[in-house]
Amino acid sequence: MNPSPPFLTVLGHEKVEDRLAHVLTTQGGLTASLLVTGPEGIGKALFARKLACVLLSGKGTGSEKTLTACCAPLVAQEMQKGTHPDFMAFASHREEGSVAQIRQILGWIAKKPLRSLVKVALFEDIDRLNRNAANALLKTLEEPPEDTFLLLTSAHPERLLPTIRSRCLLVPLSPLPEKAMARVLEQHQLSLEPSSLALCAGAPGKALALQTRETLYPQFLQALQTSEQGNLSIVQEFTEKENIWPFFSWFSLHFLHASLCAEKDPPPARREALLTLWRETHRKIVQGEYLNLDKKAVMLWFFCALGEIPKP
Repeated sequence: MNPSPPFLTVLGHEKVEDRLAHVLTTQGGLTASLLVTGPEGIGKALFARKLACVLLSGKGTGSEKTLTACCAPLVAQEMQKGTHPDFMAFASHREEGSVAQIRQILGWIAKKPLRSLVKVALFEDIDRLNRNAANALLKTLEEPPEDTFLLLTSAHPERLLPTIRSRCLLVPLSPLPEKAMARVLEQHQLSLEPSSLALCAGAPGKALALQTRETLYPQFLQALQTSEQGNLSIVQEFTEKENIWPFFSWFSLHFLHASLCAEKDPPPARREALLTLWRETHRKIVQGEYLNLDKKAVMLWFFCALGEIPKP
């Protein structure tokens, strides 16, 4: 017996699922374009795939009460294998080929469904599209074919063109509550230290990312400590680790936020300096992600800037 696809067992968003299932089973359907939003790592893409499975299954007018019950097992398995002819997923990026790829998918959207009554196109991390690609997609969002659903996901909907946001039904997801996080960790046989679990902030995807790299946060803290002592050798070593940028952007903002929350009545100068550094760090992370700012330079700047913050 084949195991259930991961999107059928996604946890923590039951209230949103119940609302959508109610709309499907009592009101006859959903709008053609939906935008699933929420922080990184909380299961937006899995949630969108479950919704796509429901739409492709052609259910929702009978006695089904949950999205999972609305999913036909064969459709779910084909989606998981990438063989369903009426489903296509696109992971957004900002490379030069993104416009050509978007146009290729739009060409597929223009065709009739082969098996289901509808087609479903999933665009993950839609805020990562460059402007030309976003404009190409906008034309289809304005006039989607009657037999097509467009599902978009974004951790930063504020970066989207206002015209894209306005043409989608917003489906906001929240970080998982503590009990749901515990169930996910148990499901994946994960065990994280409290300090690492706190970094996850209700995002199972972050817990999975830390599964094999749990030593990174202590190394980040060690780099902070040595940088304050004027020793940048460990900082240099940390910034040169392979694929460290996503973890740095995560650790740095979490550390600053935790510092602000942990201190009771910090001196005004220190509080203002921490707030300013958080804003500037966030700005530079965005620039590093989207404007090709030198990521290593951003990391080195952060460690040096933090050493200049007034001590508590």
